[in-house]
Amino acid sequence: MREEQANSSRLPKFLIEFLRKNDISYIPISSSNVSVDINETNVGKCIEMLSRQKTNRKINETYNFVKNSMINGLTDYLQHEYIQMFFPIFLGLAFEACMTGDEKFFIAFLNENSGDHLSFHQEEIDKLKKERFDYRLPSFTVKLSSLAFNRLLFVIDSDKHGLISDIINKCIRIDVTEETHPIMYSNSKETMSINSGSLLSPIDTDPNSIFISYTGVSADSVQESEYHSLHQSFPDIGHIEILNHEDNINHLAISMNSRLLSICQGNKCDIFSLDGVSTFNDELNQTLVYHDWPVLSSAFSSDSIMIATAAKSIKLSNLEAFVPVCHYTYGYDPYYSVCWDKSSHYIAAGGKGTFIPIWDISQPNFVRYFSDHSLPISKVLFSNDSKTLLSSSFDLTVRLWDIGTAKCISKVSTDNSPPIVMDINQSNTKIACGTKDGTILVWNSQTGERLWKHQLANQFITDMKFTRDGSLMIVSTIEGRVYMFRADSGVDPMVSINTTASTIDTICITERNGVVTAGRSNRGDED
Repeated sequence: MREEQANSSRLPKFLIEFLRKNDISYIPISSSNVSVDINETNVGKCIEMLSRQKTNRKINETYNFVKNSMINGLTDYLQHEYIQMFFPIFLGLAFEACMTGDEKFFIAFLNENSGDHLSFHQEEIDKLKKERFDYRLPSFTVKLSSLAFNRLLFVIDSDKHGLISDIINKCIRIDVTEETHPIMYSNSKETMSINSGSLLSPIDTDPNSIFISYTGVSADSVQESEYHSLHQSFPDIGHIEILNHEDNINHLAISMNSRLLSICQGNKCDIFSLDGVSTFNDELNQTLVYHDWPVLSSAFSSDSIMIATAAKSIKLSNLEAFVPVCHYTYGYDPYYSVCWDKSSHYIAAGGKGTFIPIWDISQPNFVRYFSDHSLPISKVLFSNDSKTLLSSSFDLTVRLWDIGTAKCISKVSTDNSPPIVMDINQSNTKIACGTKDGTILVWNSQTGERLWKHQLANQFITDMKFTRDGSLMIVSTIEGRVYMFRADSGVDPMVSINTTASTIDTICITERNGVVTAGRSNRGDED
């Protein structure tokens, strides 16, 4: 005890007072090599901010926020998660009410809010009422999914709700578990055909909203081999038309399981069901998220559970709960491209600024930062092993970055036309790039050696993807054509198809090696 007092005496008086008042033990770092410089100004500000939270008004505001916004104001998906924390937070707030020394407020807080909790909690409430200042908060353990945990971090990362964070640190242990709520679709590996039976009949929707209709041949008439391999042909097994979108689409993206389509229009992102089975609050399409600025890019995670949307900031949304969960900002310039790594744990973005941040979705701040381009970034892409990152820029270069060291390990030139799209094959050995003037370039990712080059007569290339086995490359153009090349040579395309859309915006190679494309027609429709 004497030693603890001696160690504590080295601390500033204001900090000793804070530790004593909050019954916090001080355990010094034993290593003589570690020196901690306590800045009274900074630590004092933190303590002052927390002290400002512990007022009668703030305690009431925090409880009402937890009750109305975290518990009653959310979907069933998140209510199920946060209800575990309701009583522990209430008990923590009641204890803080006791510590204010305002007896009248403390009793009123208990009397007004105890009825919100189950009867078997009354014993602990009575114990607090009896012991008062001698009461010790019990320890609680709750299990939250990563979605609920990330949203909780997002909520309490502000001065308004510092009391929640303080109570969690004092008495609530959170175990983060995997997503377990199949609200929209299950996480199984089973993949639905893009032309399942439900696609063959029109879907009755509100004529004033975007209208969806499906046409296509019966899935039974397509050979199984045509689903698994692109070597056979390009069977048109399904066609989707989405009308009345006012021709102001900024970006289209298709989920890896080919069930969902995102359409970025103005400052919002709408999600559409392509399989006619996945629904959002019983609707086949719905607006998911709004930004303050035009949304220029979107990307589905590899497991099709999350989506990132990019404007002047990045927002992450969970598609099962159908709610935004995280909001990242860095700089003031718009982002033109956003992407996920294969583990669906990291995101990267690039745009008008010449920098590329990478975020870990479980943390509020970026974990890597790349800056070597001299002009805006047109595209960013993780390699399939998540060890490297690709970026293309209007400075006419494509760069390969080592994520671990944040250093550029390779740089190649795209000659005289800016690169617009990129892809890397499954084995991470080939990098492909498409340019504004229709040039296709393929390099060896290890050596930077150019393997081949092909020119598509002044056709703006809008997207390109290697097939899953790496043998083929699919290329789309602004002229509404889709081409298939052998990945190991730059000879003339094996297949060239004129699609029903005048422009193909995006290509998705599905889990079963199928090709799904999305584009726009001359009359402003999206196909």
